[in-house]
Amino acid sequence: MDDWLRQRAVELALAMALGVAFAVIGPFSTDESPFLAALGYWAGLLACWFLAASLVELPLRGLRAYREGGVWRRRALVACAASLPMLLVTAPATSALSGFEATVDELLDMYWKIALVGLGVLILADGILKPPAAPAVAPRVTDGEWSPLPQISAPRAAPDALSITSEEAPASVALWSPLTDRLPANLRGPIVCLEMEDHYVRVHTTRGSALVLMRLGDAMKETAPTVGVQSHRSWWVAADSVEGFERAGRAGRLRLANGLVAPVSQRHLRSIEAAFGAPGRLEG
Repeated sequence: MDDWLRQRAVELALAMALGVAFAVIGPFSTDESPFLAALGYWAGLLACWFLAASLVELPLRGLRAYREGGVWRRRALVACAASLPMLLVTAPATSALSGFEATVDELLDMYWKIALVGLGVLILADGILKPPAAPAVAPRVTDGEWSPLPQISAPRAAPDALSITSEEAPASVALWSPLTDRLPANLRGPIVCLEMEDHYVRVHTTRGSALVLMRLGDAMKETAPTVGVQSHRSWWVAADSVEGFERAGRAGRLRLANGLVAPVSQRHLRSIEAAFGAPGRLEG
């Protein structure tokens, strides 16, 4: 929750800054209104937009189309979904600013304007708020190919607080990794998989999951000495956590020990087949 609130605070500051820029530029005839009125209009709408986008994204994460999609698809889905509640804010605000009168056609036109402008704002925010690259730590995965287990002369044992035992996971995933140090103490355990969510990576362990503010590529580098493979642009899985591999058209799915199903994209399909053998077939 702290990370979520921190992200919203950063977005609020960005909304204020973008509000100034929009008020100066004056799109959609808002330049005909007094500057302070236009500033309040744009800053308020942008702040509401970031909040609406973050809220609608929560249920969207349960959809396969969202989870398996790239950045553009996920952003487009969020923009289209968030534009609906934003109509309830934008229409009254525009009416107060310029005397806008709502009709069905005008509301439809406003919906698409909100979606297009909002999509651009989300993409811009992704670029501005992108987490800095973390220091490299023993790179292990390149283009979805298996990398050998790093040669570590004296691997650091898991802290006592982790209480990781051989019964919980194979030895190869029970070792400490730099990534586990970023997790709350009660969630530190053998890594099962990594899942990208916005600016964050959700780290799934045998004890639960938590969001970490970093890029997926940097997170994969910090999983050493756990052996794993990238199955999708948004997913990395630990080898010892894979229980099954199923083919679905030109893509596939990996069934993991914690019950999750990780998508396998066409790009990574060959390396996954080489690692886990011939897959089963799914209907459809």
